[in-house]
Amino acid sequence: MQPKYKVDTAKRLFFDTKAIRKATTRAERRVLSKFGAEVRQVAQSRIKRVANKRINSTPGKSPFGHGDQLLRKLIYFFYDAKRRSVLIAPAQLNRSTGAPGRLEQGGVYRSKSKFLKKGEPRQIKIAKRPYMQPSFDKLLPSVPKRWKDSIKP
Repeated sequence: MQPKYKVDTAKRLFFDTKAIRKATTRAERRVLSKFGAEVRQVAQSRIKRVANKRINSTPGKSPFGHGDQLLRKLIYFFYDAKRRSVLIAPAQLNRSTGAPGRLEQGGVYRSKSKFLKKGEPRQIKIAKRPYMQPSFDKLLPSVPKRWKDSIKP
């Protein structure tokens, strides 16, 4: 014989979807924010400090930080509640060059220096010097562990 429940009793036995959504949202924000902070920290640690501004890292390796370590300071992260994700990236310094983001992918940009003859932009090739993607890839396997026991009522 099956137990008989009234509607009100049956409703109380089911999950409280509002409370679950709230707990999940809180956990999601906490887990993704911690992940973003850690990726940022690893990316910053990949940028080694060198005193000589004329020395560059080898292509394919992380870039060097010169002087005031501006490149390290420009890396930010934030939790995007609308997209339910975390954005971890360097702030863009110069729109024409795409710096410092251009270091990650490499590429070519046209220089419009006032020292060049008018109408003759110079093409400058920037070799890849990734630092964000390797940091992300290093920590990505830890995400499932971060979710374990993260949702609490």
